[in-house]
Amino acid sequence: MTYDGFTLAAVVAELSQRLVGGRIQKIRQHNATDVTLEIRGPGHTYMLFFSVEARFSRVYLTTSAEPVPKEPPNFCMVLRKHAEGGYVTGIEQVGMDRIMKLHIEYPDHTCFTLIMEIMGKHSNLILIDSQGKILGAVKHVGSSISRYRQVLPGREYLPPPGGEKVDLRRLDAEGFDRLRAGSVPDEPGELRQWLMNTFSGFGPFLADEI
Repeated sequence: MTYDGFTLAAVVAELSQRLVGGRIQKIRQHNATDVTLEIRGPGHTYMLFFSVEARFSRVYLTTSAEPVPKEPPNFCMVLRKHAEGGYVTGIEQVGMDRIMKLHIEYPDHTCFTLIMEIMGKHSNLILIDSQGKILGAVKHVGSSISRYRQVLPGREYLPPPGGEKVDLRRLDAEGFDRLRAGSVPDEPGELRQWLMNTFSGFGPFLADEI
């Protein structure tokens, strides 16, 4: 099953219920793509696992503790400097896109945001400050890779480019009727593509099932 926008929406709903108000007490980076935040909530400690591995990028709660290298990677050190000891004040999804923001705040009101972007081989985990400046990322993206969007410390964070798609959660019956009155294909293959092109959050697996 692909980790589509609807899957992320369900995960964000669960994480918001469990983690908001919790304190980030430990941060571990296991390899080049995987990071775990240990978050202490009322009466329980949660392990929030992120992976930006190209084939299956994902975020979820886990109970297992993966091994870590002897020397923590640079991004792990950045996270420990800016996020360890902070409190989770909010978790949100950007529309129905596969982008999650975890907001962190300290008692002195210093704020940071950890952004998870699930985009296949371009997936990334990025830490920004309250001004939108990038402090670190699992994957650095220079101008030789992308002219539009560099992901480097000190640069301004820019969201990934995306087309204008419809968020089903903000579509009323009248709006749906207008869409349906247009050129909705009958062939399953064409309908599958129409769903993915028209509505945000749809991946191939969900479109196939519908």
